[in-house]
Parts: sequence; C-alpha cells; structure tokens
Amino acid sequence: GRTLVTCDRDFFTITNDLMTRQTPFPGIFFIQPRATIGEAVRIIAEAAKVLDAPTMESRIEWVP
Repeated sequence: GRTLVTCDRDFFTITNDLMTRQTPFPGIFFIQPRATIGEAVRIIAEAAKVLDAPTMESRIEWVP
C-alpha cells in the first residue's frame, strides 16, 4: 500500500487498533499543526527517497 499523509488525530485510534491486532498498515506521515506546508512537503519528499513501502509498513513518522 501507499503511505498516508495526514494531520487527523483520529488515525491514531485506527493505527492503535491495527497494532493491537497485529494487523499491518501502510504507514503514516503525521503532520503536526506547527509544520508549514513547505516544510512538510520538503520533509516528506526527502523521506520518500530513503523510506520504501516495506520500511514504512506499520510505522508512524512525525513531520515537525
């Protein structure tokens, strides 16, 4: 699957449930409220160069 990019905290409830059931999910980039759009895009673009789908599986990456 493809990694999701979101700032919706409801996804923590969803991912917590998936992790509890040991169900893999594609991974999430969580953009924190203080991040600017440009900063978020730059960080995600850089991460996409080094984090492939298997690495991102069941993982949450924080975008400051």
